[in-house]
Amino acid sequence: MIERELDGRLRRRGKEVIRDLENATPAAEDVRRMRDELGELRQLTTALRERLDLLEARTGGTGGPRGHGTSGKATPTARTPGKAKAKPKAKPAPAKKPTRSRR
Repeated sequence: MIERELDGRLRRRGKEVIRDLENATPAAEDVRRMRDELGELRQLTTALRERLDLLEARTGGTGGPRGHGTSGKATPTARTPGKAKAKPKAKPAPAKKPTRSRR
């Protein structure tokens, strides 16, 4: 087709397609490598979840969905009686600018 086609746009596109097909082999290798990495990450995630479950079981942690964490909101801490927050000190009054005497 490339040799017979008169339209330069089609000839150029034909050459691009051939080039892309020749370079497609490394892309397949990249996909295989990424799938392997994804499998490793899934195994790691499973192992980390199991470790988290063990830690929560030891500490008596509260379980949210799937036994991990809470609803995602921070829980308020209980205050101990008798301890009050320190009040901020009052700021000193700003210094007055010296006034000019009028003549």
